[in-house]
Amino acid sequence: MPTLIHLNNILKCYGSQKIFEHLHFKIEEGQSIAIMGPSGSGKSTLLNIIGLMDTFNLGEYFLERRLLTDSKTWPTLRNHYFGFIFQAFHLLSYRTILDNVCLPLFYRELRIGKGEEGSIKDFQEKALEMLELVGLTDKAAAYPHQLSGGQQQRVAIARSLVTKPKILLADEPTGSLDQETAKQVMDLIFTLQAQYQMACLLVTHDVSVARRCDISYQLKNGQLCAD
Repeated sequence: MPTLIHLNNILKCYGSQKIFEHLHFKIEEGQSIAIMGPSGSGKSTLLNIIGLMDTFNLGEYFLERRLLTDSKTWPTLRNHYFGFIFQAFHLLSYRTILDNVCLPLFYRELRIGKGEEGSIKDFQEKALEMLELVGLTDKAAAYPHQLSGGQQQRVAIARSLVTKPKILLADEPTGSLDQETAKQVMDLIFTLQAQYQMACLLVTHDVSVARRCDISYQLKNGQLCAD
């Protein structure tokens, strides 16, 4: 399969502390990957680097064989290529569920220019399609506090997919959910990943989740080791 992302010889430091050194990593189209490891090993940092939300000190980042050198382009690339799901749902409490799912589309509109991407009605139609996929069309006019934790995570999944990303990044997406709800959410993530043929990178402590991925890695001492 074609390679979407290639990290080559990455060095990441916080002050004098080296988080990664000589780190290499690839994600191929449609591939599902789990990243496991002890707390503080750098799993979330790695996810943030891959998702163009954090920089690194040395090394090369290739996105579809394109070497990324100008960080000013990262916000646009991030919006185009990536969908994000976090343990904390990061929903805007003062906005409806429909508005929350629309947010990445509004952001893309601001980056590209008004009139290039579509109208508010277009955004809402796309958001409603995503809410239908996650079974929450009837909650479009509700607010986050009116939904359960599992429902809020489903909204976050809908929001992550509304731009039709090529890569889904999930950082402990079920960490704040009970066991049964967590299973339902992961079933949904894997179903939608297959449906949209996305690559999926999961940071997780859950061995059962990691086993469902094509490959899983342990992150220890700044290096990735395949399980």
